[in-house]
Amino acid sequence: LDVLKIISALMIVVIHASSGVYNNHTLGSFTWKTGLLLNAFTRFAVPSFLMITGALVLGKDISVKKAARKAVFAGVALLFWSFSYIIIRKLLWGEGDVLQDTWMLLFKRGPSGHLWYGYLLVWIYLFSPILSALYRALDEKQRLYFVGIALAAPSIIDGIIGYFSLDAQFLIQPYFIYLNTGYMAVMFLGKIIYDHQDKWKGWMGAAAMVGGYCITVGLSFFVSRRTGASQHTFFDELQVSNVLYAAGVMLLMCRLKGSDRKSMAKTMITRISEISLGIYFAHVLAMWIFGNDLYIWGRHLNLENSVWECLIFVGIYFVLTILFLWPVSKIPGLKKLVKVS
Repeated sequence: LDVLKIISALMIVVIHASSGVYNNHTLGSFTWKTGLLLNAFTRFAVPSFLMITGALVLGKDISVKKAARKAVFAGVALLFWSFSYIIIRKLLWGEGDVLQDTWMLLFKRGPSGHLWYGYLLVWIYLFSPILSALYRALDEKQRLYFVGIALAAPSIIDGIIGYFSLDAQFLIQPYFIYLNTGYMAVMFLGKIIYDHQDKWKGWMGAAAMVGGYCITVGLSFFVSRRTGASQHTFFDELQVSNVLYAAGVMLLMCRLKGSDRKSMAKTMITRISEISLGIYFAHVLAMWIFGNDLYIWGRHLNLENSVWECLIFVGIYFVLTILFLWPVSKIPGLKKLVKVS
């Protein structure tokens, strides 16, 4: 799962860097189509993080004291990074009220939208003793039933509402700062896949991955063409196609058996995976500070011009974030801010 953590963290960077390629080009153009393919390609990342959490947490005997301690650590990390964004935004652009924005962190996410996951993580830790006990108490059919009614059915209904632009209430609202049944179901699914990785064939994972990706691309393409604007409805992490996509990736990565022998590459993967959530929290700071423009040998590159230029920026943001977090992860008093687990 260490490799999946790193890949998912990288895909999160791509998500936040590539929106302009999809949003700001002529609908149906080559650049727009490649932007759509790239955006859809990344959408297993957030469900994968939830599945990994489920695989590593559910089924264990977790004390309330331990859960509360983990929630406090996650909350402190969230407040630290949120405050960092408030300060950097003020320094770069003079926007916001530092005191007011800091106080409001208790009630809404900070100045960067991606921080919503930090709130969710706090609630996951608080609920972990209950969710873990529930998982142990249910049999296999009941667990799958829970995934079906808590995630699959409402997600399909939401997909129909989104595709046809119906004047109706979505059943699963993403980006909430609290833990809803959809997120619980994704965690359950991750644990189910992890426990059955040797029983399920690799082709099943490949089929789920390809099928989920193609459904997300197809629905996003057609609903965007119909509405005349780039649509993000089917990019949400609780859309059934993205969960299917993530389930396929999760199964394939679980079945990927690495060598037990220690090596420099394996050590590097382990170390980077330990700061994967730190990368999630910090990468937008790198985007803000580094900017969207780059000049190389007289050539002007812009984040939103094309997919290949976007990927160059993604590589820069990702490496800069790791280089910043790596030394911080070695400092006893600060490492909990980047090693959120």
